[in-house]
Amino acid sequence: MKQCFFIFLAVVFCNAAIAQSLEKLWATDSVLRVPESVYFDEKNEKIYVSNIEGKGPWDKDGKGSIALLTLNGKVLNPQWITGLHAPKGMALYKEFLMVADVDQIAVQYAEIGCASVTIHAEATHNISQTLKNIRAAGSRS
Repeated sequence: MKQCFFIFLAVVFCNAAIAQSLEKLWATDSVLRVPESVYFDEKNEKIYVSNIEGKGPWDKDGKGSIALLTLNGKVLNPQWITGLHAPKGMALYKEFLMVADVDQIAVQYAEIGCASVTIHAEATHNISQTLKNIRAAGSRS
């Protein structure tokens, strides 16, 4: 019986010793609208947050946006880039922020947030074939 008790104590103490915890460092205020993805730009010390504010996560309604934050969570501009549909994953390639947006890739000039190019993927109504994320070869992502 004592052996079972010692094994129980050993398991409890081992779990306590290796348990991890999270410490909340900061939080944004409530101005972000349905945040979906976050991209950390180490070089420019910015955080981009995609917001899918519209009707649904796959609807093409033009209500999606990208917010711009500081590294401590201060919202610099909650509508830094607008006119997207339901933006999801993001990647940086050189000075361009690329955003997966339902059935297109929106390419933005990252320094000022203006739209440069939109690359359309094959139109589909099948949610399993829509764009969710993006990665650029040779990028900082």
